[in-house]
Amino acid sequence: MIKWTPYVFLRITICFAAGILVQIYGGNSFAYVTALLIFFCFLFLSLSFLRASQASDLLTSLAGFFGLTNIFLFGVLITQQRTEINHSEHLIHQKLPIQYYTGVINDFVVEKPNHYNAILQVNQVRTSKGWQPVTGKVMLMLRKATGKSIPRYGDRLLIQGKPEVPLPPLNPNAFNYKQYLSYQQIYHQQYVWPQQVKVIGYQPSSLLLAFSIQLRHYLDALLKRYVPEQRNYAIATALVLGMKEYLDPDIKAAYTRTGTTHVLAVSGLHVALLFLALNYILGKLAKTPRQKLVVFLLLLAVMWLYAFVTALSASVLRAVVMFTLLSIGKFFRRRSNMYNILAATAFALLVYNPFFLLDVGFQLSFAAVFGIVFWQPRLKELFKFDNWLSGKIWEGVTASVAAQLATMPLAFYYFHQFPVYFLVANLFAVIISEFILYVGFLLLAGGVIPVLGPVLGRFFGWLMSFLLDIMNWVVLAMEKLPMAIVEGISLTLTQTWLLALILLLTSWFLIYRIKVFLLTASIALVIYSSLQLTRIVPQQNQRMWVVYTLKNNSGLGFIQGQQATLLADSAVLANKADFTYNIQPHWWQLGIKEARFISFQTQSNPALPTFKTLAGNTGMVWRGLRILILDYPEQFHSTSAKPVVFDYVLLRRNVKIDLEALQAAIQFKSLLVDSSSKNWYRQKLQQQCAGQQISLYDVSKQGAFICSKINN
Repeated sequence: MIKWTPYVFLRITICFAAGILVQIYGGNSFAYVTALLIFFCFLFLSLSFLRASQASDLLTSLAGFFGLTNIFLFGVLITQQRTEINHSEHLIHQKLPIQYYTGVINDFVVEKPNHYNAILQVNQVRTSKGWQPVTGKVMLMLRKATGKSIPRYGDRLLIQGKPEVPLPPLNPNAFNYKQYLSYQQIYHQQYVWPQQVKVIGYQPSSLLLAFSIQLRHYLDALLKRYVPEQRNYAIATALVLGMKEYLDPDIKAAYTRTGTTHVLAVSGLHVALLFLALNYILGKLAKTPRQKLVVFLLLLAVMWLYAFVTALSASVLRAVVMFTLLSIGKFFRRRSNMYNILAATAFALLVYNPFFLLDVGFQLSFAAVFGIVFWQPRLKELFKFDNWLSGKIWEGVTASVAAQLATMPLAFYYFHQFPVYFLVANLFAVIISEFILYVGFLLLAGGVIPVLGPVLGRFFGWLMSFLLDIMNWVVLAMEKLPMAIVEGISLTLTQTWLLALILLLTSWFLIYRIKVFLLTASIALVIYSSLQLTRIVPQQNQRMWVVYTLKNNSGLGFIQGQQATLLADSAVLANKADFTYNIQPHWWQLGIKEARFISFQTQSNPALPTFKTLAGNTGMVWRGLRILILDYPEQFHSTSAKPVVFDYVLLRRNVKIDLEALQAAIQFKSLLVDSSSKNWYRQKLQQQCAGQQISLYDVSKQGAFICSKINN
């Protein structure tokens, strides 16, 4: 039977996380949370006092219940306090137009091809009433310019212009960048040109963080010097320092498709390898209790410095906090329960930042560790090997399978894919990445030696490049194997929870042989299957025409059952990222199994029967839906005859159009303008349509246009 009593922190963390989620998704539904917390604290203390004087199982249970209720309310309260827009002085509550604002860059500056991303902690804004103090963060995109200094952490900036609230996703099921920023307490953004910004001082909020950033740049420069080939340098700096901005999209895609993308991000593996290496080396030197204390403190200092250098990501923080707790327990010779340590680590991080709970890396990291702790020892016992090498390989296999099992529901939900050869790919990638990491650490350590530094740097740089070439070759080769990945997996949040529950309950049944676990897992499986069936049946009968929002281009989707055709500009079809980020998530959600791609420049489209007007514009009738696409100025002639009937008229490429002549010659339900037209054109067209009382749908402003009322 499962004994829950030892897992104190597991219960505490679950209740605390529940409070965080209730506050995030429930808004200010808990308006009097402080009063409730005081009330339930009083009940808990009263019951604890009575229990001390009068032993009673009922009192113990009630005290425990109210104690966990306090933890839940504490989660609600701390999330309220850490949600910056709840404070009246926040930038989002500023009503008057902002002319200028000042602030300090308070995080790592990320370099992009044409600009720098910097988070600015705003402290003042200037409006018509003068300068006023405010709080809040702005995501600045600082345009690069020759002769301009690179922005750095601690720079105090004066910015001209008004920060804007990010737009929600304009395409269905697309990545919600606005929500992503809000989880970092960033509610505004601005693209800033060089003439709009001026550095007016240097005021770092943390000298320790400023030092760690300078150290990170110095170490990055060492890697760039001794690993000169761009692709290898990008992987090296991501793997060792956590700087992923230089990674090539094709390389990232290859590692993702083979299930090895975790080796490109600094995670618990990196911290574990650093910890084990230092512990082995320094542990041999420590003989006396004082020396052991010094080694213990040095280990903690190095791990936390590494966490700062690698940007304090959720996965690194998880590993560092966990190893800190393990080290403290080992130093003071206390027995450790890994589930409690894992839960205590999560609790500490969520107190520090409740919004870590919604971070994908945080979720995957804890899920993977839970899987390794829960499943790996049991899988490992299935086979015994006398040979040391075989045992180590089997240990790696079981760890990979355990981590994959635990993260599978989340991977399906977030990434919609399953890497078929993950086991072989991970076994190889993890082993060779360990060698690469150690070589990288040696390169950084040896590169700073005054005399031998260049020699050691060139040697370790060559060795690192050699190992990276091998790892890249194998990953790229595995990506090209037949059926390397299963894509298009789409789960709802409810299905994700059900799948995780099925895996956990089935495992408990196999371990403890308690029939109620099997029964509950069976019920969950029936519910999961029913939900999937209710999604698949409508998908087979769906009919939909979609005008997607794309940057400076057109994309029209024609959905019929689980087949889809995309009619788009050739630039869209040539750019995989455009389709991947803007259209594919919607197609996955619709359950599309077969896709066809057609360019606007294609003359004949068997999949989409079209006709051309005299001016070269395109007309089509699809499933009874009549569409006219205007690319070129059309000479419309008003006659006494009945006007031509179209359901929709779509304007592209800033086409010049006489609205009066269009209305006289064509009868249409709605006029659309897509994102291939410039902003000035769309604004002018909006004014003209308003003057003539014509309904205009602007895809770039209002989001993708979806027509689902189509004949079968």
